[in-house]
Amino acid sequence: MDLFGDLPPPSENNFSDDRNGTYQNQASSLLQLGIKRPLHSETVTHNKIQKTKGDILHLKPFVAERQGERNEMQDTTSLFENCTSDYQYNQCGLIINRVSFFAVFDGHGGKNASQFAQENLHVNINKNFPKEAVLNFDNELKKSIIKAFKDTDEAFLLRASLENPPLKDGATAACVLVVNNTIYVANIGDSKTILVRTNEEGKSTILPLSKDHSPLNYEERQRIQNAGGFVKDGRVQGIVEVSRAFGDLRFKKYIISKPDIVKSTLTERDRYILIACDGLWKGLTVAEAVDFIEKILMENEYNDDGFFKACNEVANEAIRRGSSDNITVVIIRIYS
Repeated sequence: MDLFGDLPPPSENNFSDDRNGTYQNQASSLLQLGIKRPLHSETVTHNKIQKTKGDILHLKPFVAERQGERNEMQDTTSLFENCTSDYQYNQCGLIINRVSFFAVFDGHGGKNASQFAQENLHVNINKNFPKEAVLNFDNELKKSIIKAFKDTDEAFLLRASLENPPLKDGATAACVLVVNNTIYVANIGDSKTILVRTNEEGKSTILPLSKDHSPLNYEERQRIQNAGGFVKDGRVQGIVEVSRAFGDLRFKKYIISKPDIVKSTLTERDRYILIACDGLWKGLTVAEAVDFIEKILMENEYNDDGFFKACNEVANEAIRRGSSDNITVVIIRIYS
């Protein structure tokens, strides 16, 4: 049995989030925005990894960063639009025509953990990527990604422990690994990844691709308590407001680095992937952010200038609405 499966197709169910960005009914719900636009094609890609170069959809990332009222910028990003050559050595049984990697790392307590993750996570994913033919590629890749997160965390913890005084830094991560037309989204913490796709009527729908790891979540709180910790004022040990992250040496017994992973297959109905740290969601809900972005994209006919403008303007809008945190927004355009 697969450890994870494709996201369900868009439905008419409602998708809700609160001001803090808590997802409800993660796997099956989405929001109908009612914003219409023309489709390039009605062709839907089959739910499997594509093996023909002509079917590969193009990806182009745009990024905006704002320091906000923080003393320093603790967010980092990894934007590898095409790192296919790094994966050509493998013999996993797939014809690999394109590999991309995009990630947002949101630091807390300092920027050391986020910088370390930026420099090392993609290296560890490549190192652990299946290199031989396997019976179930998805299962093996999931295990590889989990190990890459573990290896990255352990390496940083070692470095942190050797410093005097030891480093207290931590960092969340929201990552998108794209193999041909299949995306694997891994996250720890409270940054969000969403996919915006049009339905048959040309309306935009939101597909959540990540799950927030908050100490307020029942399963996370139970795990922390079972490990001997506690949650106070919505924070682990009354201090850290996420329950999964890289680093956090003092609280590693409670704050784990095992990611949740979601798989989805890109189609020609898909328009973009949005990855953003919690700084954006402190000013906007998911629905508000996508609505804001869509209006700018429509005005600019979904061209590169529109994506660049939307990325920057949605970050500015979060600040105008009261977010004082570091803000990092990555929009990955998807096109034929």
